[in-house]
Amino acid sequence: MKLGAIGECMLELSHPNNKDLSTSNLGFGGDTLNTLIYASRLDIDCYFFSALGTDPYSEWMMEQWQKEGVQTDCVNINANKLPGMYAIQVDNTGERSFFYWREQSAARDFVRDLGAEKLLQQCLEMDVIYFSGISLGILDEEQRHTLLEVLKKLKAAGKKIAFDGNYRPKNWDSREQAANWSDTILPLVDWYLPTLDDEQDLFQIGGQEDLITRHAAHEIEEVVIKDGGNGCSIVMEDQVSHVAIPESVKPIDTTAAGDSFNAGYIAARMHGKSPTQSALIGHKVAAQVIQHRGAIVDKKLFTVPDFD
Repeated sequence: MKLGAIGECMLELSHPNNKDLSTSNLGFGGDTLNTLIYASRLDIDCYFFSALGTDPYSEWMMEQWQKEGVQTDCVNINANKLPGMYAIQVDNTGERSFFYWREQSAARDFVRDLGAEKLLQQCLEMDVIYFSGISLGILDEEQRHTLLEVLKKLKAAGKKIAFDGNYRPKNWDSREQAANWSDTILPLVDWYLPTLDDEQDLFQIGGQEDLITRHAAHEIEEVVIKDGGNGCSIVMEDQVSHVAIPESVKPIDTTAAGDSFNAGYIAARMHGKSPTQSALIGHKVAAQVIQHRGAIVDKKLFTVPDFD
């Protein structure tokens, strides 16, 4: 089974001591790429649809992804662009703040540079296509419409489409623009994996019940609402079931918590597990990630959850 993810990966600067910015670690991260890496560790064939430059940092990132088992055949190379970069700071509770430098990112022109037909043909080789609100947000309007037409053809071809709203206001001209695009995309989505507080900010709604009511018209096959330490809720055919986190852990860094949950959920569904079983796998993956700093846990420190 092949999972393809569309999006951006950036260089990541993190600080072992948040009070001393002169010491930094260089890594990489990006929501859909984070999900791919953890899905690859769960025995899924993973392909990244993105773009990089020809600079040493782009080459280094490509090598790291390949070491993680992520296929890079679908990564477009733009010699005139560079990868984006962000710095991350984490407070005493594990919550994080981000600072971005991404205007020259090659991924922002990915759809235009690759072209609709080539993107479609590459995506048709996948069983599941995954992307996020960030994947949409970094593109201009022309490229969003191109991607939308590709997604419609993938849906018609019977491909599973997974989406995480991942609302980040800085990526959009307005909240209304982001909400309109989310509503445009959702009718095409099979597995929707939003985070509750993101949805509350995006749609200006109250709690989970409001979210369920709002999205009912889209007739999404599976909606999995992530709610941090409160676990998640699965909505299928008007039935709502709550899946608690199996073991409480104290977070050190919540970076990629949602991304890694998505990886566990999508990978388990692709392995034929039920939505509830898949949510438990997602919780187990995320629980490991939030006990380490940065988006990507060292592979030697990561334990593949038992799927039985």
